[in-house]
Amino acid sequence: MSSDNSEGSSPQMLDSLPDRPLTMEEGEAIAGDNITPLSILVAEDGASASVSIYTIWAISEKKEKSWVLGYSDSQDGWTVIDEWDEEEWDFEEQEERVQEWISEEHGDKLDTQGTIDPTNDEIELEDAI
Repeated sequence: MSSDNSEGSSPQMLDSLPDRPLTMEEGEAIAGDNITPLSILVAEDGASASVSIYTIWAISEKKEKSWVLGYSDSQDGWTVIDEWDEEEWDFEEQEERVQEWISEEHGDKLDTQGTIDPTNDEIELEDAI
């Protein structure tokens, strides 16, 4: 991700994301210093389950701004859930905002939610939303 991210802007990578949630493989491919997949949602469909990445945290190259992006069915693509300047960012606030958005946007159709631990790439699944 390389851009001059001025206030109110969105990360350039937003336009490069597919018009669907990311697969786990795609999430692993884009993960790096400036991009971290945040949460996965599992949709049960009879005997099978679909595991997809629905939220991503991105930070500008100069680390002065960060965003949480989410895949939205209602907006047919990825959108900025929230953004923070470096001095405003707070991990607990970010987690709360992501949980709130997932419940509002996807809570009625997805059965299980999980988070991806960036230190070891393990997925921690939680009860239904």
